[in-house]
Amino acid sequence: MVVDIIVRTFDTNPGVNWMFKKSGHPRNHLRNMANYAFMKAYSRGGAYLSDNGKGVALCFKHNAHSSNLLEYYYQLKLAFCSIGFKRLHQVL
Repeated sequence: MVVDIIVRTFDTNPGVNWMFKKSGHPRNHLRNMANYAFMKAYSRGGAYLSDNGKGVALCFKHNAHSSNLLEYYYQLKLAFCSIGFKRLHQVL
């Protein structure tokens, strides 16, 4: 539910979509980003869904370290499947 809300919110946002590869389906690239953002916030206790289920907040302390293998998987999937090796240096 959280990932779907993020995807709908940023679907037409050029400030986010510039970083994705031009090949493939743009919504899938955005879903990879939303999955990574949610997993990172959730593993640090910073993923919140509004009472009515229509809003999401992802926030956590920058220095809160709680990395796990699943988070690394989503990070690599975002980097190589959605952003691409050639664009990675621009995004970073």
